[in-house]
Amino acid sequence: MTSFTATYSPEDNKIRLYASSRLDAETYARVKEAGFQWAPKQELFVAPKWTPQREDLAVELAGEIEAEEMTLAERAAIKAERLDGLAHKRHAEANAFARRADELSQAFHMGQPILVGHHSELDL
Repeated sequence: MTSFTATYSPEDNKIRLYASSRLDAETYARVKEAGFQWAPKQELFVAPKWTPQREDLAVELAGEIEAEEMTLAERAAIKAERLDGLAHKRHAEANAFARRADELSQAFHMGQPILVGHHSELDL
């Protein structure tokens, strides 16, 4: 049985729905139809804005809507930290690709070899 927690943040006017486990197909369809979207990094469903219908569904599933504990600034800080880690990872990958390209190009450190039979080969 899936348990739900619903929160509302007046700062961004969003309802967030936290589920303890994967939703069954019927509940998932109702949540999606109400306009909630899955936020994979936060592991929750979020409605882009408050509406009476979304509030009714959240109350039906969770029993009550609590105040959101995390502020916009805290969410922004967590996102910035996550993106900073991703930037460092991408930088390391780019450096690894550049090193590998340099290693491969060492085969031609004296220039392009003569290609026997190629039209660019000089007739001697």
